[in-house]
Amino acid sequence: MARDTKATIETAMGPEMAKEMNSLWSHSLSQGAQIGSAEMMESMRTLSRDMMGFLEDRMRKNMETARAMTEAKTPSDLARLNMEYFRGFMADYNRQLVHMAEETGRSFSSTLHKTQPKS
Repeated sequence: MARDTKATIETAMGPEMAKEMNSLWSHSLSQGAQIGSAEMMESMRTLSRDMMGFLEDRMRKNMETARAMTEAKTPSDLARLNMEYFRGFMADYNRQLVHMAEETGRSFSSTLHKTQPKS
């Protein structure tokens, strides 16, 4: 599988660009282990705390929805609550995924910038 991936990258980028990217990543990863470890670990802790807060909030919303569903008077009330729950669920998870992707990218970019070879 690794050979297939390498061949795909070389085909997409061309062999010279793939070689240059490989060299950059190798250097960055080796330097990142020395330079960015503490920063990356702090970023991971922050993302973990954010995710736990998000899950706590979603659990609260789930419980509120379940309570409201038990109090529904008609099938249409139940359907409305279900639709509201689903829309909120999708919006919340989408927002959280975007947030995590942005934070991960920002952290990785910052660490990668610190590990670039000096010109």
